[in-house]
Amino acid sequence: MRRAHGYAVFALLMLSVIATACEESAAAPSNRGIEEFFLMEIASSDWQEVAPQRVDAGAETSDQEWILFYREGAPPGNPIVAIAYRLILDRYARVSNKSPSFVAYDLEMPCDGYMCQCECRAKRAELLSAYQGPELIIQDKCDEEWTRLRAYRWITETMEYQLLAHFDGDDIRIERDQVTIDNYASGGADLAIRCQYFPQAGALLFNEKDAFVKCECVFPNGLPKEKDILTSPHPETVVLAIYNQTQYTGTVKMQPYFAEGVWDSIGGWGVGQLGCPTMSSPVARVRVLGMDIAENRAVRDRVHEACPSEETIATADQAIVVVDACCEYMDGSECERGDGPIPVPVMWSLIWEENGWRVQGPPTQGGE
Repeated sequence: MRRAHGYAVFALLMLSVIATACEESAAAPSNRGIEEFFLMEIASSDWQEVAPQRVDAGAETSDQEWILFYREGAPPGNPIVAIAYRLILDRYARVSNKSPSFVAYDLEMPCDGYMCQCECRAKRAELLSAYQGPELIIQDKCDEEWTRLRAYRWITETMEYQLLAHFDGDDIRIERDQVTIDNYASGGADLAIRCQYFPQAGALLFNEKDAFVKCECVFPNGLPKEKDILTSPHPETVVLAIYNQTQYTGTVKMQPYFAEGVWDSIGGWGVGQLGCPTMSSPVARVRVLGMDIAENRAVRDRVHEACPSEETIATADQAIVVVDACCEYMDGSECERGDGPIPVPVMWSLIWEENGWRVQGPPTQGGE
């Protein structure tokens, strides 16, 4: 059962005897316990796993801010919803026959109508520099990673919470004016699509639709060790590793990524073949916006096969990886055109060679 916006719930926080005793004691944990006790009393009988959390309401008010998280109905495991409560302290004289009140305020929960799936955490943090003071940040923690973000600001004039940002992903990280989200690739390869969101000038809401976004395919835990790249059962791992080392393009350091004899036959291989048009400025890095993989393999993970048969070893395993490449140059220019990047498609042909994937020829661009 949801509380209506601005619905005041009056609760006697302490009897006059307790109030007198508390005035003589500086035991803050005792006061906090009383507040939590009365919040639990407010909770409806059909709420499960009720968990109140206190957050810093900010320097502009002496009110206490609490977020009450709970699961609706049974059985346990239903999504978590939330209500904000503000404990109004400055409206009442601190005498024994007066008591402050908890006031409930709705928190907008877009898309699916709930706040979290696993474990809700609330805090105050400065996310958007366009607003004064820190925002109320609520995140969902699943398997030690933050998978959902909701951000609100308190508007004193209208006495309500305004939703400023809402994101979902496999791993979400926040900093000032930036949200970074990793969504892990399916299929077993240790890759992710990483998107960085930045607020648009003048935009009130900060989400997938209203933010400026830059995405690319990445190794979420950083570039793997070379031996792990070269023995990976996934051809896209080898290709992305090449793009992650553009500073070594054309050098002998890249030779292990190519099939036997191919490196020597390429001759003059350079960063232009990664999908970068020639510019007056050197290439700083290449963002891989997307990858498509087509494979023909009899054994997907042959490197882990204890004793592969001669028939299996003789099988010709090949893969085509098509990369959408976006080049960034030292002078700050990149492949951004109009309202989004224009990627250059680059096709890589790979072959399975003994214990891993190797590039079997120079990459080709577009319709080459």
